[in-house]
Amino acid sequence: LIRNIEYTSSADVAYDTATECAVGMGVGYFKMGLEHAHEDTFDLDIRIERVSNPLSIYRDPASTAADSSDWNSAFEVRMVEKDKFKKLYPKATEADWDSEAFQNLKDPWATEDSVMVVRWWQREEYEKQIYLLSDGTIQSEKQMQILQPILDLTGVQVVNQRVAKCYRVYFCTLNGVEVLEEEDFPGQYIPIIPVYGDEVDVEGKRHFMS
Repeated sequence: LIRNIEYTSSADVAYDTATECAVGMGVGYFKMGLEHAHEDTFDLDIRIERVSNPLSIYRDPASTAADSSDWNSAFEVRMVEKDKFKKLYPKATEADWDSEAFQNLKDPWATEDSVMVVRWWQREEYEKQIYLLSDGTIQSEKQMQILQPILDLTGVQVVNQRVAKCYRVYFCTLNGVEVLEEEDFPGQYIPIIPVYGDEVDVEGKRHFMS
């Protein structure tokens, strides 16, 4: 399954680009995404996507994990031509960029021909109660409420329980004026994978070198 995802995504291009950036400037990235398998289906396929410009990614400055799996925030930045922007976000509010209210946002949020679009990734921690049953299965509190009548009939009992830490990942797409879209991502990690060069810690700050 993983090999098929890599093959259909041309993942070697994403890996090579990230590695070349890490060699040349200390850090590179590739991304995980979802897209519909065909134009006439609701099935989603995992895609591995390349990041051609590492400077378009703003990583979580509080991260300390070697693989950056502890990112709780990240930004993706891109410039979109105004005509394309209108097609992508037809419900976006028309703004007078020459008005005094938006003078401070003029640069870099908008140029004469394009608009900056930012995807703000966030990860939030939450807790849930889980139960270990005598038949070896593990159920959440919500599932227990549904299954309790069946468990009473079959004699299956709770043998252990604990509070589990979980994560919700979602993103907001912004244009400097409003939130264009907000969506949950089905995973517990922000789907941007860094490829680092040599790491050096200087007074508690991580520095990456080529």
